[in-house]
Amino acid sequence: MKTNKLASSICAVLLTALGASSAFAQTSTASILFTRQVFRFDGALGSQLYRVKPSGQNVVTLAPVTYGFDIHGASWSPGGASVVYELIHQAIGSPTYTSQLYVVNRQGGSLHQITTGDALHSQPSWGPNGVIAFALGSCLATVRPDGTQQHVVFCPPHESGQHGSILLSLFHWTPSGNGILIEAAGDEGGLEPVM
Repeated sequence: MKTNKLASSICAVLLTALGASSAFAQTSTASILFTRQVFRFDGALGSQLYRVKPSGQNVVTLAPVTYGFDIHGASWSPGGASVVYELIHQAIGSPTYTSQLYVVNRQGGSLHQITTGDALHSQPSWGPNGVIAFALGSCLATVRPDGTQQHVVFCPPHESGQHGSILLSLFHWTPSGNGILIEAAGDEGGLEPVM
């Protein structure tokens, strides 16, 4: 399958309507996030989310294992007090996946689901003022860490006659906090000449 950049990688979707601040610094208060796969005696698989000091000491479980689910894309809040992550599930015998975003505090307290709907909610990126950007299918969406104000911000346009899917990636908040950079790639169209 040929992958082309869509319109030279759509960049800089402004989020001024979200009231982003002009100062944004993301820190993790000297802790590293990691996941570990856990196998059960009957072959079931799941993963757990942890934090650990850079020295390797003080490993803390943030999200316990749920068999049949996998944790991806953990990201610290700007102040390092909470973590957002994607919890992916594939039903037995189904070729499709579903996922939701969850938030947990740095102590590993109660998990809080912050997204709803049947689409894939992936690649969370925590930005200023508590705004979390993520991919919702082939669109960019945002949500607050309490699960409110989930909405689509931007969907890349399809070129005339394009029927393939579009993938979003490389979410990165701008230093000013007024926008987010993304890359949109499609399996048809783009700027390259047809061979």
